[in-house]
Parts: sequence; structure tokens; C-alpha cells
Amino acid sequence: MSTALAIQQPSAASTPGGTPRIGYVLSLFPCYDETFILREIKGLAERGVRLRIFSLRRRRDPVIQEDARPFMTETLYEPYLSFGVVAAVLRAVLRKPRPLAGLVAWMVKGCWRRPFALAKSLAFLPKAIRFAERAQEDGIEHLHAHWATYPATVALVMSRLTGITWSFTCHAHDIFHDPSLLPEKLERAEFALTCTADNKRYLETLSPHTDRKVRVSYHGLDLRQFQPPATRRPSEEVRILGVGSLLECKGFHILIEACALLKQRGLAFHLTIAGGGPEEARLKQAVADSGLSSHVRFTGYVTQKDLVPLYHEAEVFALPAVLEIHWGIPNVLIEALACGVPVVTTALPSLPELVEAGVHGLVARNRDPQDLADKLAWLILDPKLRDAMGRAGRERVKRCFDIERTIETVLEPLVARS
Repeated sequence: MSTALAIQQPSAASTPGGTPRIGYVLSLFPCYDETFILREIKGLAERGVRLRIFSLRRRRDPVIQEDARPFMTETLYEPYLSFGVVAAVLRAVLRKPRPLAGLVAWMVKGCWRRPFALAKSLAFLPKAIRFAERAQEDGIEHLHAHWATYPATVALVMSRLTGITWSFTCHAHDIFHDPSLLPEKLERAEFALTCTADNKRYLETLSPHTDRKVRVSYHGLDLRQFQPPATRRPSEEVRILGVGSLLECKGFHILIEACALLKQRGLAFHLTIAGGGPEEARLKQAVADSGLSSHVRFTGYVTQKDLVPLYHEAEVFALPAVLEIHWGIPNVLIEALACGVPVVTTALPSLPELVEAGVHGLVARNRDPQDLADKLAWLILDPKLRDAMGRAGRERVKRCFDIERTIETVLEPLVARS
């Protein structure tokens, strides 16, 4: 079934023998840098799942991925304060005072040591109450949240007020950086998905129910869209590509330092940094200060459609993620390998699930521009090694990260609970 057909079906509960009606609770939809969630949504819709998206915040991103547009008509937003929200809260207070009081007590008990997390959870509560009503009106049969933080909190509230079953997917910072209420969510959810086996091992330490509830579901990639070019001719200046939001955790400042060292060695290269974010001005200044202006270009925000040609041009992909503030398997590494580009990155805990050092790419030491420059120089000087690693990387992604396979790890438990 095509995406367009799936999302144009009526908003009632599924008919006998029909497709399930699932509510997805997200922090923000559409979201420029959460393409992995968009791919999952598209994959489910193509398999007949009828989706309603509950977005906690309204879109502010300057770029909308084309694949997100068909789902925007099925996305609900609510302000923090409106007549509809206030009316929903009053109805909940009158009709379900004890469950509502229990939810507030649960939030306070779990977050009192983290005042900001508590304030934010309470701020989302009125919106969650209104979403609960709308989920019932829509005939939602199961709720699924992405991120273990506030989306999972809202989904739990919606479930407690309606009786609709719920689950969630947890990824990275939501597990390690702010685990507020996470053990309780693992216990109360029907199931939980997480995107790496390393994450699952950690979650098993938080709750005795994790082993039977948590499943690994890798972020899948549409290999029809991400594939190597017909030809990739070596250039006089080896083309290095870095992709991601311009945040400190991505390590682009380290990559720029490494490129300055490559220039000192007289190596011929050109770096493209694709993406936007709060670090953009600082990174551009670092490029200018290092005398790299003729060696580095910034594309700004790009869509997935515009990103694929950049992978096709690239001969080396670099992402020196900062270990202390980066988790999981970066999706851009999967994309680069799918396009036959060898990668240079750092030893993230989950990296061995995607990259075998020396086979699919090279692994540099954390926060070490000198070692990163050494690894990049190795690939710059050895085109045969680049080709071999690129081919091996493509095969690795085909085996483990093809969305035709990974979507089944999401679809099966969702449909079983609906």
C-alpha cells in the first residue's frame, strides 16, 4: 500500500479485517534531524498501518523532508493553553480525579531531584490530557512514543486516562543523559524498543522486566534511495564529507583541527560539512582562523533528497563524535556505508554493531585531532583501501540495516497489541 493511500483512510477504528490504528507520540513532527523516525513512519504506512501523530511541539525547522509532507495532515498539535486544553483538564479532574492525582504524584516522586525535568513533565500534562481525549475520539488502538523522556511520559498519561495500551522506543540521550522515570516506564509499558544491543544491555540494569520487554530494533534505511553511484572517480583533492546537526557532540570542531593538520602535511583534500545548527558560526570562524577557507564548505540545512548526491561525491566520511555526549549508532554512518563510503569515526559503545575497524572504516581516538588526521591521511593516500571498505560497508548495511527487515521489528509488536 502506498503512503498516500495509507494516510488518506478514515480516522475511525480499524474495521474487521482492516488495518490497525496507531497513535505515534513525538516531541516534534516533522523534525529535520529525526529522519530515522520518519523512515519508520513511512515504512509502517506502506504496510497498511493507519497512523495518527501527536506532536508535543509545533514545527519550527526551516527544512521539511519531502517524505514528511503526506503525514502532516494526520498530525495533531495542541497549545499549552487553550479553551480545548482547559476544558479537557476540567473534565479529567471531575471524572478521573484519582488517576490524575496518581499521575502527578508519580511525576513528583520520580523527578523531584531534577526540578527542570519535573517542571517540563508537569507542563506537558494538560496537553497529554487533551491528546488522550483525541486519541479516544480517533479510535486509536495502541500508542507508541519515540524517546523515553517527555513523549513516553505523555503516552503513559494518555494510556492511564484511556486504557489504550502503550509502548515506546528509546535511543540515546533519553537513556543515558536523563533517565528520569525510565525504570517505571519500562515496567508500565507493554514493550519497549531500543536501537542498539548495547542500549538493551544497559536497560537490563534498570528494571527486572527489561529482559522480556525490551527488543532491539535498528534504525532502518531505504536502500533503494541510499546506494553507491554507478562510478566514483578519484579526484585530485580527496573529497571528505561530514553530515549532521552542527552541535558540539558531533565533533566537527575536532574534524576542522584535523583538517588543518592535513593541510600542514601537504595532503590534497576538500571537506564538505552538511547540516545546520547552533555551532555554525563558531565552526566557520575556526575554518577561517585555520586558513582552511578554500578547503572547507558548509552547505547549511539539506533535505534527504539533496544529501544523497553528497554521499555519491564523497570518498571518505568523517564523524568524530564526542564519546561523553554522544550515544547510539549515528544514522549518518549507516547512510555513508550504504552509499559505499568508508567512514572514520570514534569508538562509540554501539559502534561495533555497525563498523568493524579496518573492514568498514577506521576508528580514531576520542577528542584527538592528531589521531583523526592520521586515520584520514591513511584513507586519502590509499584509494584501493577506500574502495574495499566502501564495498564491505554496503554489504554490512544490507545485512543488518535494510528497512525492509528492520521495520518488521517495529510492526510485529505494534500490531500484536492493537
